[in-house]
Amino acid sequence: MEKRQYYDPGFNGTEEYHRVSIFPGAPVVTDSVIHFCEEKKAFWLMDVIASYSGKYNPEFSVAFFDLDGKDGGLFHIHDDYDSDDPDAFPATVSQEIEYTDLDVNVKLYIDNGVVMFPSAY
Repeated sequence: MEKRQYYDPGFNGTEEYHRVSIFPGAPVVTDSVIHFCEEKKAFWLMDVIASYSGKYNPEFSVAFFDLDGKDGGLFHIHDDYDSDDPDAFPATVSQEIEYTDLDVNVKLYIDNGVVMFPSAY
């Protein structure tokens, strides 16, 4: 089985944190996430993450959006994660997205209320 490739803009750290969701308790995001959301028109993905606040471990979780090869994909968050075996731990939450024009798979870390790409961790 081929290893799934995930988009990462390659930022190291962030200069500031940004609030992008109107959901109460929504995490803030880093510069790399803002860049991604603007480039890919994917602010909706931050709302999906925010809508599940309280259902995943706020100290550290890993969120994924995996394209399904058609017009949609699967959003899922894992409280435990092993990069050598991503399927080793069950998803804490998951949601099928029936349609999207997003053209990349995404992996994001949620660390103490901050959403970031792995390169910014």
